[in-house]
Amino acid sequence: MIFPSNLIVATVPQEYIMEINQKYPDQISLSGVDGKLLDIISKALHFQYILKYPIDLGFGRKTENGSWTGMVGMLHRGEADIALGQLGITEERSEVADFINPYTNQDETFMINKPGLLPTTWAVFLPFGIFIWIMVLTALILTPIVYKLLLNENISYLRLVLQFYGSLLGKSSPANNNSLKTRTFIVFWSWFALIISNSYSAALLSFLTLPIHQQAIKNFEELSDAVKQGTHKCLAMEGLSVPDLHTADQEYLKYLGESIDKNGWYLDPSKMINENQLSDTTAIVDLRFMLQILNAGLSSDSYMISDDTLFSWKIAIAVRKDFCCKKMLNTVINRVYGAGLFDKFLKDEWQKVKISTTKIFSNDFEIKPLSIRDTAGPYILLLMGYLFSSCILIGEKIIARLFKSK
Repeated sequence: MIFPSNLIVATVPQEYIMEINQKYPDQISLSGVDGKLLDIISKALHFQYILKYPIDLGFGRKTENGSWTGMVGMLHRGEADIALGQLGITEERSEVADFINPYTNQDETFMINKPGLLPTTWAVFLPFGIFIWIMVLTALILTPIVYKLLLNENISYLRLVLQFYGSLLGKSSPANNNSLKTRTFIVFWSWFALIISNSYSAALLSFLTLPIHQQAIKNFEELSDAVKQGTHKCLAMEGLSVPDLHTADQEYLKYLGESIDKNGWYLDPSKMINENQLSDTTAIVDLRFMLQILNAGLSSDSYMISDDTLFSWKIAIAVRKDFCCKKMLNTVINRVYGAGLFDKFLKDEWQKVKISTTKIFSNDFEIKPLSIRDTAGPYILLLMGYLFSSCILIGEKIIARLFKSK
């Protein structure tokens, strides 16, 4: 069977994906990962092509009245022979078009702004988590009780608490006799106090030296919660995943898809995301490769790409149901895939963007001396302690005068 000498190719012009460069009125050249792929296929199978764009510049999805949009719609109506442009294989699309063997797999995730640094004002409480603090406080309350009961020490409970607390700060341990049981008890408490105090000191020093970022949104469930709370919005490429979110098993994914649809948080597939569209409260849902390209092209390193995966897409060329030469096209695609050519195209585009961008890296960890702001927490606690002690002193004086007058 002879491969057709002329084909009509449905595609969507996208930066770094399908770039169409018009050198002369009757001559074009293609670049971008899918542009290079189409160029290789046309040379291998010796055919000429005419590029046509869908009116809505979409990938293709089924509407409520049963018609199809985008590139898939062009194939369904017979307006194009093949469609190429990061087109994912879905069961619904396979009803009206056939797919050649996939030439790459791409997972879909999101990119979001990195949260700011945790403030160091109250860094005094940050070295331990809430559970550790509760355990230390519990040990400090219960240990004097056990000490009094087991060793029959005739010491006030408050004094023992202060002594055990002092041992956590490096002071001597409370030991009024040299009996074996007292020494054994103090050895275990001293070991506990050593570990806790040194761990706290090391963690506090490291935090003040190198502050850490606030907790980031790591997965789609947390992103959905942020959208529900109204703190974030989520932008997505129309036709990429939103229709599939509506039928997801997880309620948080359904809510995310409905929010995107209801608010019209859609991006134009034919245009690369503009840096002005991004904000501290904006998440972008797209293929990981596209997000890597976008992140490489940003002027700062303030954004991060999630490790969570929404969908994993098999990307392939779609053809008309009655296309004649699917087997020949499959043979060429298998050779391209086996040689790793498309992976090379991906790396080349990413490197090109990375080299051409002058990225400004945040200098959050600039070396500087500690300021009063960094240690404001302990000073505030100290002043509160002084104020509380002064109130107790004044109260004792007043009570003493009242009793003396009687």
